[in-house]
Amino acid sequence: MSEVQIKTVESPGELMEFITFPWQVYKNNPYWVPPLISERKTFLDRTKNAFFEHAEATYFLARRGTETVGTIAAFTNHKYNEFQDVNLGFFGFFEVLEDPEAARALIQAAEAWVKAAGHDAIIGPAQFSTNDEAFLLIDGFDDPPRALMTYNPPYYQAYLEAAGMTKAMDVWAYAIGVADFMQKIP
Repeated sequence: MSEVQIKTVESPGELMEFITFPWQVYKNNPYWVPPLISERKTFLDRTKNAFFEHAEATYFLARRGTETVGTIAAFTNHKYNEFQDVNLGFFGFFEVLEDPEAARALIQAAEAWVKAAGHDAIIGPAQFSTNDEAFLLIDGFDDPPRALMTYNPPYYQAYLEAAGMTKAMDVWAYAIGVADFMQKIP
């Protein structure tokens, strides 16, 4: 097996690789709801997403030889830091095949970017804010998807914990059956 190389996304082709990589992670998984590629392209475009008026981001690919095996983004949200009176960097768009070495290399790349940007710590995963997909699924992998709730393979938790990350909070999603809901309406 070849060594993991981390590559900064620099070209439109690499950005498309970054955007479409999750299909490799979740192929044949009935619980993953893929994003719209056109929406994701706009969302990650620094000239089209208003987030970048107060933020910077770098996108990374992990490769073994010519095969992409993972992705991650590192970013700064200046409005968040100002409002919360903190100095944090963030990571998100973390997707990786079952490959602990690639996961470690991706997380280290994001941490290095955050440190070079002068931040005190890194938090995530988030896709630019908690108003978008954020957090890490640690239970309920066989439940139907919920709107705006993240989905990830079970092994992500171990990869993030192995990198020294700890859970900051619990986030819950609730479901109610339509029949139960209709009975409660007068």
